[in-house]
Amino acid sequence: MKRKSIKIFAALFLLLFILLGSSSRGITHTLINKIQQQYFLFSSRNMEAIETEHFIIKYEKEEAAEMTADIAEKYYEKLSEKFDYQVENKIPIIIYSDIEKMKKTASQKTKSVPMGLYKGNTIQILSPEIWIDSKENMKEIFEKEGPVIHEMAHYIVDDITNGNHEEWFFEGMSLYTEYLYTGFVIGKNSSFETLYSINELKNKFRNLDQIKAYYSSFMIIKSIAEENNFEYLNNMLQYLSEGKNLKINI
Repeated sequence: MKRKSIKIFAALFLLLFILLGSSSRGITHTLINKIQQQYFLFSSRNMEAIETEHFIIKYEKEEAAEMTADIAEKYYEKLSEKFDYQVENKIPIIIYSDIEKMKKTASQKTKSVPMGLYKGNTIQILSPEIWIDSKENMKEIFEKEGPVIHEMAHYIVDDITNGNHEEWFFEGMSLYTEYLYTGFVIGKNSSFETLYSINELKNKFRNLDQIKAYYSSFMIIKSIAEENNFEYLNNMLQYLSEGKNLKINI
């Protein structure tokens, strides 16, 4: 890393520590996101890049970048209308063709390989040719089963709420959004006799069976939306954006 870059990151971290003493959780979250985003962009500086109206896409394989750009722009308008949201800056998407590089850059220590993740105002995804065998309908599979819509929903929810969201709610919102547009439901073929309660999801999300935890989160959000409407979910996001905590009883 060049000396100038080190100085920039040092200055950002100094500002972070100053703000950590602030009572504003939203400001601190925004700064952490900006620092992480700059790190991801710096780490991908040698990748090729294309820009669309709403995205900056870094990539190693052009075909994956073109598919991602088409899908991202197709659903951006749908999601922005659904969430009543417009992005202020172009959303970075980094496409990795190396599984270990993706996990290392994003500090993912899990054994499972993520198809996509959201971190630091940045969407990171695994190039589709790594996990899709079919070349003929790769784009269709990538659109319907891939991570682009899910991670876009994460970006929007995180931005609206300034990071004030519990993990189960965060995942549930993305899973439900994904379901609305593609019909994909994680764990739908599993035969769960019971689902996790909100208290279980709130208190020990990462220690639970992950498929069941994600499916339980999805079902809770789906139940809320179907009993009310999506505007009700948007009102919940606005409530969270004010630094308040949700009390959900199902």
